Amino acid sequence: MNPEALFSELLSRPLHRPLNWKSREPGGFELCLRQGVTISPPQGETGDEALETALDDFRDFLALQSIPIGQDGVPITLKLLPGEAPHRFEIGITPEGVTVSATNSAGLRRGLVALEDEMQANEGPLLRYGKRGYREVIPTRISRCFYGPIQRPPLNRNELEDDINYYPDAYLNRLAHDGVTALWITVKFQQSVPSRLFPEFGAHAEKHLEKLQRTVARCARYGIRIYGFAIEPAALPIHSPLLSRHPELRGVQHGDLVGFCTSSPIGKAYVEEAAETLFREVPGLGGLIIIPVGERFTHCASLRSDRINQCPRCAKLGRYQVLEEVLTAFRRGMNRAAPEAELIAWPYGQMICWGAEAVEEAARHIPPGVILQHNYETGGAAIQLGKPRPLWDYWLSWTGVSPLFEGAAKAVREKGGRISAKLQVGNSHENATVPFVPVPGLLYRKYRAMHEQGVSAVMQSWYFGNFPSLMTRAAGLLSYAPLPATEEEFLILLASKEWGKQAGRVAKAWQHFGRGYEHFPASHVFSYYGPVQNGLTWPLHLIPRRSPLSPSWKINFPPSGDYLPHCFSHYFRHEEILTLCAEMSREWQKGLRLLRQAYGAGTRTPAQTHELQIAEVIGLQFENTAAVLQFYALREKLADTADRQTRLRILESMEIVVQEEILRRRKLIPLLKSEPTVGYHSEAEGFKVTPELVESGINQLERLLSEEFPLLRKRSGEGMERWFGDYTGRMPLSPTVPLELHSPSASAPDWSRVPHHPLRYWYSYRSALSGQSTSSEENPSDIALPASADFAISPGQTALYLSVALKVRDDCHWEPTMIVEIEPARMQPRVMFHVSQYGLTRSFYEDGYILPNPMFNARWETTQGAAHAILEIPFLSLEAAANHLPFRFNVKLLFYCRRTGEYRELSWIKRQPMQDRLIWGDTNPATDYGWAIPKEV
Repeated sequence: MNPEALFSELLSRPLHRPLNWKSREPGGFELCLRQGVTISPPQGETGDEALETALDDFRDFLALQSIPIGQDGVPITLKLLPGEAPHRFEIGITPEGVTVSATNSAGLRRGLVALEDEMQANEGPLLRYGKRGYREVIPTRISRCFYGPIQRPPLNRNELEDDINYYPDAYLNRLAHDGVTALWITVKFQQSVPSRLFPEFGAHAEKHLEKLQRTVARCARYGIRIYGFAIEPAALPIHSPLLSRHPELRGVQHGDLVGFCTSSPIGKAYVEEAAETLFREVPGLGGLIIIPVGERFTHCASLRSDRINQCPRCAKLGRYQVLEEVLTAFRRGMNRAAPEAELIAWPYGQMICWGAEAVEEAARHIPPGVILQHNYETGGAAIQLGKPRPLWDYWLSWTGVSPLFEGAAKAVREKGGRISAKLQVGNSHENATVPFVPVPGLLYRKYRAMHEQGVSAVMQSWYFGNFPSLMTRAAGLLSYAPLPATEEEFLILLASKEWGKQAGRVAKAWQHFGRGYEHFPASHVFSYYGPVQNGLTWPLHLIPRRSPLSPSWKINFPPSGDYLPHCFSHYFRHEEILTLCAEMSREWQKGLRLLRQAYGAGTRTPAQTHELQIAEVIGLQFENTAAVLQFYALREKLADTADRQTRLRILESMEIVVQEEILRRRKLIPLLKSEPTVGYHSEAEGFKVTPELVESGINQLERLLSEEFPLLRKRSGEGMERWFGDYTGRMPLSPTVPLELHSPSASAPDWSRVPHHPLRYWYSYRSALSGQSTSSEENPSDIALPASADFAISPGQTALYLSVALKVRDDCHWEPTMIVEIEPARMQPRVMFHVSQYGLTRSFYEDGYILPNPMFNARWETTQGAAHAILEIPFLSLEAAANHLPFRFNVKLLFYCRRTGEYRELSWIKRQPMQDRLIWGDTNPATDYGWAIPKEV
């Protein structure tokens, strides 16, 4: 069964079921509904489909509990309160009956759901006397379809292209129960929105907009609005015919794309036209979420600040004014068609493009009528093991709020505007192969802070984190005031619906889960590439391969290998990550013991079984993560140990890790078969963990025990260098450069006395972001590039020096950048040092988005027909070099042609590029480095 059919069937199952309550007499403080009820909708309200579906749901719930609905029962009266805001609902319970009052049908739905929850918590048709009122603090709560297509490679499926209904009524009812008020769907303007100005746009508009119209109408029946999500106006290909007809659209150039210049009259007019057309053609569309800066190339101010100067129009305005005009154009177009629709501006990568200090200032330039949304965590820092660990986004495990978000929220509030928080509710990149991570206490802390910061909208998920669960239910409850006074009080309230009298024990289990999850290593590369999500399918390698890790959110990659630096951060040591993951696993097991006890003492409902099994899977994942890290920590010791008896003891410890891992994986298989959501990753649009993949992993581990362990035991006295010599640099197989440790002066060495090494290998790229396409040892005949280049490397007293010299042809139109890639130590990720011909320097750590200041000095000298670049890299940033240990590196020149947007690369090492990976690019850790070998003189 394909995922769409599987999850459509799963989420189409009725929400309610008979609860088989034990009969008990009401207390003196309770109203009993056992004999039946009479439901009175608001007077004069007819034709409100959202209210009708809410009433239908409530009637279904009562019918399944054998509570009669008729004319002579306890009256349940629904009333609409005057006014639009603030949104609120009230419940009054007296001996005479029940009153649910609200400012709109959405509030009435929340009131009816609250009655259902209270009866379930009381384990009977009993309601406590009294009056309680709730105010909606966060009225905009946006989620996404759990299994909808995402319009990204490798599948490139668009839900507006097919006839599949991704929103069955039962699924929408679940979402409405959890308090979701909106869902987002990707819309690409050039495909989906027709244009009078640019007739070639909107080629699929008729089909796309018709499907969007149907979806809007279907979801509206449950009080759920649809928001378009767009990264617009999209940049144009450098050779687009549109640019020939309208050269004034040609803005900043970046690779083989040019910015869509919104400072031109026609560019601004198009943005207004597209927004107006979309909302006019799709009546009832609730809003539009725009990423105007940082995620993709769009207008001229959407990249780094210095690039805006390439556009003569936008350079006169500056980045804030360009952004303000773009958003104003969107808002103006929307106002003409749907003034009530919301426009949310989400400058996802603004901190990278403009700098952290510019984020708060940019918030002051957001035009009226635009909701500013920022990542809740970006720019924050988690304190783990006593050290600050910088964060980007996608952190459910961290409950703080970043100074970046706080500053932007304050600036928006001072202008009287609205602020939205982008966070993850159900799960995150930390662990998206389970439908949810049961840590509602962490959500309580986040939402409590958002109440204080005046947050009135929230985007609850990316492609993942949106499965209806106790976490989405928690988010819905936490969007109202007053909040429960303490986290424990909230957890007991949340648990009482499904767990009844066991709610206290379940709340304590969730607290242990939360404490454990807070130990998730705060490094996004660990969540992107680490073993948590699918490590239970990973092979383990006793003999080093240096095979790369694969991204957790993709399915078109081979299984992850053994090159753990791909999931390590320079902010962490291997042993620190192991310590954190071991503690995460220990706390999770404490919570599991309590949850198992609650399950054994309770009614063992399907919902309880589901929650327990998900928690069991996560427990196995965390145990596996610690085991993988432990296995490779032991392998590091083995590689550096010469004593035979010590080697044998290490091998024995590693063998125990593998045997325990086999047992762990066998425990997982029945859980996978009973929980169809486990292993599915919504961004991968497929399963990262399946019984078949787990079985294959078990077979590999059994071969490891039967083949490699006996082999290394046999060679434990001598002969291990055959497998570990190149790994440690003691017997390198790759090209080497001797480093003469004669400690020259701190100034740059005399390069005439240092050996030079040629750069010989050419590689061709379609763009800076595309994968490697061709390579040869000779200069391609169809391009004019430098005739030759070489490099030299020499250590000083406190720094490592590198020099690259190149001869430049007179007819060369290519701009070179020197790149030095260094692996500072064996279990540390590479660092890249860039120097452009314009003297710009940048250092790139594995964190990708979190860029440090350049930790090196560099200069670029150009003379007639030649160029010379010199780097000075302090030993403080190169552990192996500082300790006179062998280290791996490569030297490259990257050439960019502004006329065609193409790239060429010249490399010292003949590379075997791997499939391109986010952050890591196509550098193959097994083949694409040579060695620097310290040599005493």
